[in-house]
Amino acid sequence: MIIKQINWEQIFSIWHDELWVGRKTEIKPTNGLKLLGGFDKNIEDNISTFFGLFNNDELIGVNSGHTTMDNKYRSRGLFVKSEWRLLGASQLLLQAVEDQAKKESKNLLWSMPRKSSLAAYKKFGFILVSDVVDSMEFGPNYYVIKHI
Repeated sequence: MIIKQINWEQIFSIWHDELWVGRKTEIKPTNGLKLLGGFDKNIEDNISTFFGLFNNDELIGVNSGHTTMDNKYRSRGLFVKSEWRLLGASQLLLQAVEDQAKKESKNLLWSMPRKSSLAAYKKFGFILVSDVVDSMEFGPNYYVIKHI
């Protein structure tokens, strides 16, 4: 398995067809949430970095990251095809986002994983800092952070 930077079109097809099937709200490269004590009004101006995990030429997983405010960086859209789960794929994708956050001089990584993927985030060192969040379209979710 190898991580490569991918483009918006590649990740969008996975997000649309696999992760957020039937999503009612528009899927955008960045997405702001009112968390971490504030909201970045210019979130859509921030640049996302998209990562793909490949086995030979097959795209088997994706994740992205983008600045949200000041020193904070969001991991968003983690997805691994079912046959590749529990083999360390999510850890590689989370590491790619953490590495990018460090390159951009951020010191806090955060995410809103679904309950079904919370264990992968905890394994990577994220700390659970919320009760269940039921207000999201594909939940329940939890708010997690990792100081980097």
